[in-house]
Amino acid sequence: MCSEITNKEIKPILNIDINQNGTSTILVLNGSAIANINSKAVEINKNTLLILTSSQIVQFTWVSEDFCCTTLLISHTFMREMDPAEMTTMRVRHGVRFYRTPAIELKEPETLHLQFRMENIQKALQETTHLYYKHTILCNIIALFLDIHNIIERSPIYSSNHKSTREEKISTDFIELLTDNYRTEHDVTFYANSLNITPHYLTKIVKRTTGHSVNELIFDMLYNDAKSLLHLSKYSIAQIARILNFSDQSAFGKFFKRKSGVAPFAYRKFN
Repeated sequence: MCSEITNKEIKPILNIDINQNGTSTILVLNGSAIANINSKAVEINKNTLLILTSSQIVQFTWVSEDFCCTTLLISHTFMREMDPAEMTTMRVRHGVRFYRTPAIELKEPETLHLQFRMENIQKALQETTHLYYKHTILCNIIALFLDIHNIIERSPIYSSNHKSTREEKISTDFIELLTDNYRTEHDVTFYANSLNITPHYLTKIVKRTTGHSVNELIFDMLYNDAKSLLHLSKYSIAQIARILNFSDQSAFGKFFKRKSGVAPFAYRKFN
């Protein structure tokens, strides 16, 4: 999905956690906003580009009246079906950097060029009778991301030499695994075994590259998902405990209260 979003569309979801089933690219065309991204406040102004993955929990806390952005949402399903080697390479190269620093300041000509690319994606999405519909969408997405990565790699902030390419790849692979498995797999050993490394090594690398421990990231994903399920769904607390693979409702309740300070029932009642 690619569309223009204004203050009017964002106001109803202020202070609500947004969980994404894919990657979001947000190009701010006008105004300002403040968003909590994984509990860290980020100021967003005109000519800012945000790259957000599904491992990042986003919550807009304020938007100016003149706020306007173009947003591209790419689902995991689409990328699994269509993802070429070029896109995989780019995501590995910069995935952890986006996770740590999702907001990129642009120059006005860069914003206008990326806006043009996103308008082309919008047009491709509307041409549903095209014989190569998905492929035309993908080609336009690749063009957009090639331009984004060109900007990133030319930026002084992002172009410094990194000696931790392997470490960044391990962290990126872990984040992707976490996104797909956090509801069912809560143990560091599962992720380490999946990556053919030791739990200790995985913990050390992820802490170094993201600033968070593996357990912190697992529990943050579970906690933020739990808040959304309590706030937005009609599932019972026992059902939510099962969805998030806790041994029972009591274990889920203890986990949630330890993170929030209140029991799940109280959180649902007052939110």
